[in-house]
Amino acid sequence: MSIMDTNSTAGGHLIPLASRLVNGTAKGSARGGQSETDAARFILHLEQNHALGLGSPELDAFQSLIVSLVAAADDPKAVIAHVTELLCDHAENKAYLPKFIQECERLGLALQLTDDTVVDLPEIRTVDGRRTVVARTDEVAVAYDDVHVVGRCLTCSGELDDTALLYFPANALVGFRGVQDMTGADVKVCRTCVEASGLPLTAAQRGP
Repeated sequence: MSIMDTNSTAGGHLIPLASRLVNGTAKGSARGGQSETDAARFILHLEQNHALGLGSPELDAFQSLIVSLVAAADDPKAVIAHVTELLCDHAENKAYLPKFIQECERLGLALQLTDDTVVDLPEIRTVDGRRTVVARTDEVAVAYDDVHVVGRCLTCSGELDDTALLYFPANALVGFRGVQDMTGADVKVCRTCVEASGLPLTAAQRGP
């Protein structure tokens, strides 16, 4: 399976960061344009893995960029904290992407990543006649979690068979109608996990 449309650009990634640098940490409105440019360069470094280099010209440029952002900030600690958060998120999303693609393949779904801020939670749409998971580029880890549970036991994450039962938490209130995954299907638990829990079956689990 291939990613149908990444829609990823350095500028697209940087809209949230640029606004925070300009509005919250840059010295004076005159530096706003430069802050946006620096922010875009910063994301480009992340995408090209220059932050992971060692002794390379790219790493030197990356370090210079960080220093310039911190030096120009009214609150250097806030800039450093935000940069650290971006680095962690970038590393996490990169680590989850192969697993995310694999889960989409398991379900026979295409994958489309986007930087569109209108997209909040990952969802399944029909794109070019094919069912496609549409997710934000900066929310790959979250999207993976949503896709991973589809067709799997909520307790042990094993793939389900025909003996699986509807999931009902022990503290469910009267009238609880179950939980649905992102496809709209009922979340289920494998019979082994249900039996191991020692809880009595609900009427819905027993069926007619």
